[in-house]
Amino acid sequence: MEGKGRKTPRSEKMKFTWDVAKVEGGSKFGAYVAGPHVRAICHEGKKVKACLREYTGTKDCPGCLAGKKHTVISYMPVYRAVDKHEMVCGFHEEQEDTLEKLALLQGVMIGREDGFGCGLWINPAAGLPKYEPESLTRKRPRCIAAWLPTLWRYVGSITGEQLLAERPVEHFESSNQEPKIHEQVKGPNNRVVAVTMELGDLKIDVPVNSTPQQRNELWAAAVRGLSDHTKMPSSNGKH
Repeated sequence: MEGKGRKTPRSEKMKFTWDVAKVEGGSKFGAYVAGPHVRAICHEGKKVKACLREYTGTKDCPGCLAGKKHTVISYMPVYRAVDKHEMVCGFHEEQEDTLEKLALLQGVMIGREDGFGCGLWINPAAGLPKYEPESLTRKRPRCIAAWLPTLWRYVGSITGEQLLAERPVEHFESSNQEPKIHEQVKGPNNRVVAVTMELGDLKIDVPVNSTPQQRNELWAAAVRGLSDHTKMPSSNGKH
């Protein structure tokens, strides 16, 4: 039982999950690749977080509302060489070519140059001893997509499946939900003067005299346009 006023050490809080690697400028550490990297469209800032609008279509993304610029971060799980602790590192676009060529349990060196705004770098490290884990879990690739919402404090707002989807916002089209059709009527004869189709944050106006087939085609085109806008570049961590 914790004593009154005792704060739970970070090591206890993170005991059964991944720790984010804290690498000071001019330092580096050895590690082993634990699984594929997951590419995420994020907002720049002191605390980088995924763009909710890109993945869910919501208009209430904190980063978008704050006007923060977008950036792509590749999150890779590794086992720290010195103690085999589970760590996660975030890399910018310039490291993508290296990340794509790495294999499971391959030894790597991760570091940061000594300078303002320098991101993490990663390179193969042939000098590290071979890591052969006994755990069946560690012998297989570990995917951290489902854990990333916890890192961003977005649990319930975004899922690992959305992060890995090639066209994440296309759930409008692929789901079994149909858009709601609202008809605005006017006059004693209830003449229809406007028709709107709506589902979630997607809303379009369609011609009053359009047929059901034409409305479906217009809706599908609108969904495709939204999905094209939010399509994630490159691999999304799929290897």
